[in-house]
Amino acid sequence: KEPAPNQPKPKSVKVLVVDSQEHLFKPHGGNVVSFNFFIKGGVANYPKDKAGIEKLALQALIKAGPREPLKTEWKRQRSTSNIRFNVETTRDYSVLSVQSPVKEWDKAWEMIKNLIRRPSLDKRTLNKVRAKLIQKVKNREFQPSKFLADKAMEYAFSEGDYSKNPD
Repeated sequence: KEPAPNQPKPKSVKVLVVDSQEHLFKPHGGNVVSFNFFIKGGVANYPKDKAGIEKLALQALIKAGPREPLKTEWKRQRSTSNIRFNVETTRDYSVLSVQSPVKEWDKAWEMIKNLIRRPSLDKRTLNKVRAKLIQKVKNREFQPSKFLADKAMEYAFSEGDYSKNPD
C-alpha cells in the first residue's frame, strides 16, 4: 500500500502521539474539547444490500457502550456528564465524534478508549437502533426533496458505490 501524500495543515495543528497512535490536535477557543474518529471508505466499505450498516453499527455502539463498565454505568456516565457522542455517515467516510468540557476530558478519553477497544453490541440494543433507523428512512421517503435527492444519486451512480445511501 502506497503512503498517502502529506496534507497541508494549518500552523495551529499539531500531531500528538497518544497510546502509540497519531492524532491531529487543533486548539480552538472555549472550554470544549472535540474528538473525531474517522472511518475511511464510507459506502465503499460494504455491498449495496448492506447500505446503512455503518450508521447502525456506530449508533448501536454508542447506545450499548463498552463491555466494561456495565451498561447501566455507561448510561449514567453519559447522562450525568456533559460529554456528548455523535455519529455522521457520508458516502466517503463516517465519523464518531465526542465533545467534552475541558475539565471532563480525562473521563471522556477513558470512555472513548473503552468504547472503541471493547464494544458491547447486544442484540436488543441493535434491534432498537435498527427499528429507529428504519423509521427515519421511511420518513425520509415522504419528504419530496430528500426522496428526489436519493433517487437522483441512485440513477446518476447506478453502477458505482455512490448509488448506496449511507443512511
